[in-house]
Amino acid sequence: MKPKILIIDDNKMFIRDFTFCAEKQYEIIPACTRVQGLSKMRMDDIDAVVLDLVFDVCPDEGLEMLNKIKQIDLDMPVIIATDHASHESAVEAMKRGAVHYTSKAPNMMKLLTVIDTHIKMVPKLRQAHKHSVEFMGKSPAAQKVRERVKQVAQSDLGVLITGESGTGKGLVANAIHHFSRRASNPFYELNSSGLGGHLFESDFFGHEQGAFTGAFRTTKGKFELANNGTLFLDEIGDLPLDTQAKVLKTIENGKFYRVGGMHELQSDVRIIAATNRDLTRLMNENTFREDLYYRLKVAEIKVPPLRERREDIPMLAHHFLERACYEQKCEMPTISQRQMDYWQSLPWKGNVRELWHFMERFALNIDGSFGEAYEGASSKNRTEYKDFLDAPYHEALKNLQQDFKVAYFNNALKKHNGNVTQTARTCNVDKATIYRFLNDQSNADGTEQDVN
Repeated sequence: MKPKILIIDDNKMFIRDFTFCAEKQYEIIPACTRVQGLSKMRMDDIDAVVLDLVFDVCPDEGLEMLNKIKQIDLDMPVIIATDHASHESAVEAMKRGAVHYTSKAPNMMKLLTVIDTHIKMVPKLRQAHKHSVEFMGKSPAAQKVRERVKQVAQSDLGVLITGESGTGKGLVANAIHHFSRRASNPFYELNSSGLGGHLFESDFFGHEQGAFTGAFRTTKGKFELANNGTLFLDEIGDLPLDTQAKVLKTIENGKFYRVGGMHELQSDVRIIAATNRDLTRLMNENTFREDLYYRLKVAEIKVPPLRERREDIPMLAHHFLERACYEQKCEMPTISQRQMDYWQSLPWKGNVRELWHFMERFALNIDGSFGEAYEGASSKNRTEYKDFLDAPYHEALKNLQQDFKVAYFNNALKKHNGNVTQTARTCNVDKATIYRFLNDQSNADGTEQDVN
């Protein structure tokens, strides 16, 4: 199958000439507008984009289009071909992620060589970016995490990442590795949850052929494979107690034996661990070793739940929706402001992971009914004012007070982009009051069941 090249240009003659030169080597997909280009990119498996920088309708549309393409697919090679080449626009285009910049009167064969070179680089870029995703968000909480990541990345100290399930602890671990001096070396992840001591030891240390039933060949463990790189031990709180001493000893001196092995091996590995459990409580219950805890927690990063950084929800929702539509090859639905306001008021107990899965489902609901259900959920139990007049006094008063409370706090949260601390300060109430309101709304609307 030929690689697919999307060419976005309002100059139909250039599209014709490019297609004539390239169609033997590539499948050319033309688009004359930004809307057509984004639609075709989402609906097809594009391998590279040739983009005009200046459109007659809007001179800056090329750069805006470049931004949208990179939001949808960070690794997509975008080659700028323009009749309005300048040093300033070239610098700006490259800053925004273009891989090549040229005039529209180039040697076509040279342009095809550039395209071919960058298409071949894409698999390596995707693999690299898989382990270098930054913790996304503009909130103070998200910025604090990013600052802490870059701080601890500069050393080889052990790092313990704590936070609720679904908050993005794995992304933080990837980011630490990406900003460290080990970034060009391997990054491996090993989940401690659900693995018995035998299985975990095999995955961690490796095993020799015949070490146990089913060990048909010698296999290297993650600790050995991650030599000179980073090993991420997720859900470390679930590690069996009898295995913890062996892991601690290996972390301390870098020496180990494969399961069933007789020869001591050595590996230089940085350990990053993560947990959503209270390790202090586990130590008090004698189910987690105190010496291992302090070995892992040389540095600590606490990842905040999504409800503590609600102002990041619009950015995350749009990012996840772009990615979901691209991966599922579907048109991108519109998010109304009312929907977004309501989403920011939800508790999101599953955190960022829950939001991501929600946007995956939202992307496939082309008719909009799924979004409308959420948009109207916060008001589905409200009653029109005139309906209160025929109700008993105390019942009517109670319902009116509740309706006012919903309108008041939703309006306040909207003004502060969902920031609970700022909302509480403005309303002159404590944060617990706001959280209780949000929780009551979620329970009353049945949202938790729908989202999960």
